[in-house]
Amino acid sequence: MMAWAKTEVFAFVIYYRQGVSSTEKQKVKVWTQQLIDASLSEEGSYYLPYQIYATPTQFAKAYPNSSAFFKLKKKYDPSYKFRNKLFDAYYKN
Repeated sequence: MMAWAKTEVFAFVIYYRQGVSSTEKQKVKVWTQQLIDASLSEEGSYYLPYQIYATPTQFAKAYPNSSAFFKLKKKYDPSYKFRNKLFDAYYKN
C-alpha cells in the first residue's frame, strides 16, 4: 500500500553530510522538498526518509494509498500505540 515504486524503476540515492544546527536542517529541508517536487512532476515518488521533510501535500501525492493505509492503522491500532515520526507528521487519527 505504501510502496514508493509501483513499477520497475530506477532511483537516485544522494549521500550528504548535514550539520545538526537548525540552519543546516532547514537548508536540507528546502532542497529535499525541491527534489520531491521534481520527482512528483515526472510522476515519480520518493523513498520515505528518516527525516520527515515532505509537506503533507507532497506525501499524499507520492503515496495516494496512504488514506487506506491509515484507515487500517486506525482499525488495528485504535489507541495509536505503535507510532513513529511518519505517523506523527502525516497520520491524522
